Amino acid sequence: MGAAGLHLADWIVIVVYLAGITGVGLYVSRGVRSEGDFFMGGRRFGKLFAMLHMFGTGTHTDHPVSVSGKAHEVGLAGIWYQWLWLFCTPFYWLLGPVFRRMRYVTTGDFFQRRYGAGLGEAYAVLGITIFMLNIGIMLNGTGRTVEAISSGGISITASILVMAVLFVLYSVAGGLVAAVITDAIQSVFIVILSFVMVPALMGRVGGFAGLHQMLPPERFSLVAPGDVTVFFIVMTVVNGLVNIVTQPHTLEICGVARDEKAAAYAFCFGPFIKRFCTVAWAFIGLAAIVLYPHLSHHEEAWGAATRDLLPVGGIGLMLASMMAAVMSSCDSFMVDASALFTRNLYARFAKLAYVLPGAPLVPVLAYGALAHYRSAGLDLQTGLMTVLTVLSAALQAALIVLVQRFHRRRQGGDPVAEEREHLLVGRIVAIMVVAGGIGFALAIPSVVRGLKYFWVLSALMGPAWWLGVCWRRANRWGAWASFLGAVGAWLFGMFVLGWDMKTKAHYLMALYLPVAFGLHIAVSCLTAAEPRQKLRDFYALLRTPVGQEQKLEAEGVEVVLH
Repeated sequence: MGAAGLHLADWIVIVVYLAGITGVGLYVSRGVRSEGDFFMGGRRFGKLFAMLHMFGTGTHTDHPVSVSGKAHEVGLAGIWYQWLWLFCTPFYWLLGPVFRRMRYVTTGDFFQRRYGAGLGEAYAVLGITIFMLNIGIMLNGTGRTVEAISSGGISITASILVMAVLFVLYSVAGGLVAAVITDAIQSVFIVILSFVMVPALMGRVGGFAGLHQMLPPERFSLVAPGDVTVFFIVMTVVNGLVNIVTQPHTLEICGVARDEKAAAYAFCFGPFIKRFCTVAWAFIGLAAIVLYPHLSHHEEAWGAATRDLLPVGGIGLMLASMMAAVMSSCDSFMVDASALFTRNLYARFAKLAYVLPGAPLVPVLAYGALAHYRSAGLDLQTGLMTVLTVLSAALQAALIVLVQRFHRRRQGGDPVAEEREHLLVGRIVAIMVVAGGIGFALAIPSVVRGLKYFWVLSALMGPAWWLGVCWRRANRWGAWASFLGAVGAWLFGMFVLGWDMKTKAHYLMALYLPVAFGLHIAVSCLTAAEPRQKLRDFYALLRTPVGQEQKLEAEGVEVVLH
């Protein structure tokens, strides 16, 4: 008894679970009154909540879907699609306190304070695009899995819409406070459900011994010739260390921590929990090779295993948890993106706000998605979703114009009026970012392909971050040369050398990373250094522990947010 391919008990579990997690998010949103609360959770969270927030934000449905799907395609080597950050773990312990000491709200603040306003604005545009792509990857992966579990009863489009509505509902109200609390709850279920299918799956194939008998030895190798090669692993690991610092949510995750120790625990041990879960995801994909050798899409392996191995009620719990995992990550991303826009774009270009949120970008994404799905001959529902995405972008752009015209204006530098305006604009833009994410979700052909674009986009300004922290002589001209050189090298590799993102992404990394670092160093040496006062203030922040802000005040160093 049930509907859309699911038993009634599964539907009850889904409704109760999603309603509960949404209710919690709305409940904790009552205390959100300021920009600091909305964008950084008031910097109030200790080790446990900060660590679970890192794990919950950094772990979502597209990860088990991509790892199990790639393992189904190439074998155990598919584990590197999440293990690529494994060797970054020691750096995480060191970087967490660095991010916390910066006391910035966004990574755009870093580029603005270290290199100048232009780099901050460029990063804000790039960061918002990355957030849209990341949300799209998560929605696409979850929607594909929900469709597989329900045997097509719940379409990918319907599940995307439900998830988007729910996490927008509480995130727009509660900001990062709601995100951290819901992440903490969701993290427990992610860990449990990552391992719950492994015993049943191993039992179906006769355990590890049976799996070794049924699959050729190369399927158990951590390298896959022609796909996950040693060169691929090395380049993705190096690229991961470069891009982790400029993934737009990284600074926020460390920034919600109460102190430096909490930031170190969050950034180091939050991702480390995921490394264990990744092992389970890879072996599920490996066993699925035996059980489901003829899947129409490799990324359906996780959904097929869930449908066949979990009991009634358990399927609903898995579905609800996967959807809530996406919600708990997307809420952080949309709030972080709205912070980037509000602080690094709107505050400087308020009169152009109707253009800057991405109003031109979202319709282009939506049109591309509509053309893609029309060519695939799929349903009208997807086309309607695309039209709604366009209308959403237009409506939100209009709302920002109305905010400028009719909202209480800043008079005499009134900080309270300014903060209220930024809070309202941030909430509006958060919805627009989700609209862009829906556009990407409908357009990308697979989660793995989307992940590769995410790896590249996040790394384009990574060299400028590392050199900006480690080398005083790094300047804005070198940072611009690094960023533009990386973009140019990436495009040259794709369109001139013919290295496509599907199979040659690691070749592109080997091209644009040395170009970016080399240009930054060379141009910085040939041009004037940054002003001494700017460098003094920046490095004073890095030298001064959290809790000793009075020293910074005595030196006249501005602190963005304590």
